[in-house]
Amino acid sequence: MDEKELQRRAQLAEEMLLTDERLRGGLTDDQFEEILRWALPLAHEAAAATASIEERAAADAALEERMQQLRQLVRQAVRLAEEQAEASAAPAAWTADGGDALPSSGGEMSALLTAPFPPAAGSEQPQAPTRSEDERVGEDDQ
Repeated sequence: MDEKELQRRAQLAEEMLLTDERLRGGLTDDQFEEILRWALPLAHEAAAATASIEERAAADAALEERMQQLRQLVRQAVRLAEEQAEASAAPAAWTADGGDALPSSGGEMSALLTAPFPPAAGSEQPQAPTRSEDERVGEDDQ
């Protein structure tokens, strides 16, 4: 397959993410940008994974299947981000421990961000957010 066709597939994969306004949910542009920084390189990898498929229709179908999986992961990441934003905005009386906000769900986000498209050799992916030492203090007491 030639480079031009591979670029076309990468562009198609990007468009599948960028043109679907429903993916953003209730996130602000800045919040959704964080998720896109993670998802766009994975979209390019999904396109690159079709390099061995010569027939355009078959390659596009394979790409669409992988992109459906990626869009599902993006929706899950958006839901988690929305939940975290709501929890951090909740008054102390609404939180489980009376603190400023419910603890973030770093484990869930880490699980989301590590599946199912492993990074290509030599490419750097944004890492899943981790909870700070301050956020972990007191967890052993619960």
